[in-house]
Amino acid sequence: MRRFNFSLSFHCLLRLIFAAILSYSSGTLAQNSERSYHRNDVLASLQNWRLETDQRSDLDDREKDLRGQMISRLIFQVERKYRENSLQKFLSTTLKTMASTDQMQSNQSFGSMEIFFVNASVAVSELMERNENPIEFLKSFTEFSGISEPSTLEEFAETRQYYDGFGMYKAVPLDLNEAAEWVDQKERALEAQPTLLEFDKDLQLEFKLENAPEQPALPANTEPTAESEATPAPATTEPPQAISELAPAPIETNSGSALNQSVNLVK
Repeated sequence: MRRFNFSLSFHCLLRLIFAAILSYSSGTLAQNSERSYHRNDVLASLQNWRLETDQRSDLDDREKDLRGQMISRLIFQVERKYRENSLQKFLSTTLKTMASTDQMQSNQSFGSMEIFFVNASVAVSELMERNENPIEFLKSFTEFSGISEPSTLEEFAETRQYYDGFGMYKAVPLDLNEAAEWVDQKERALEAQPTLLEFDKDLQLEFKLENAPEQPALPANTEPTAESEATPAPATTEPPQAISELAPAPIETNSGSALNQSVNLVK
């Protein structure tokens, strides 16, 4: 019964640990996706981005001017409306509003600037990883797409197939035979490792041994040892009897002892 209680409590403990890990992971992911940034930090990042753009010589004048306008408008919106809530949602909503405002003011179809704003809004909302910095993500999207001749979201998404926490990489196709061999290696490695069930059995056995009742001590010399079996026991002898016990007892008669009778006859 005690072993059953131990097994039950052990499995309950494992479930609690697993549930705690899932809860922590879910909370961490939600926290990362809704992460907020201090307004001054956001403004500093945007201002540094604008300074870097102004100093670049690899951009043509039109592209550099469009990027400068976009960054300046974002700085203006952050100063006025950002309340240090989710920066990802704020940027996505602000970029979409900027596209609608430009289209309404021009009363024309979307130009390259408006197309870029819409694509950037969708990219920030749908393609950004949870642990990415929204400003850095927008910078990478702008660098890839450009504003004067914006790229499509599909082209940008193809470059973001693998993210290691520091940078985004494009996936490299793997040969089918190589993939099958890799899976076989992983399966053999898993089979060589002890399973959770074996680990549970080992714990139960250890618990049983530690909590087993103590056996009563056996009396000494109850079982012959190898030494006692090899050495024969010495023969026991009876102690010698006294001489008086060995001598014949005198014969008693009515006239006295036998010795007195013989003396009388001689006389």
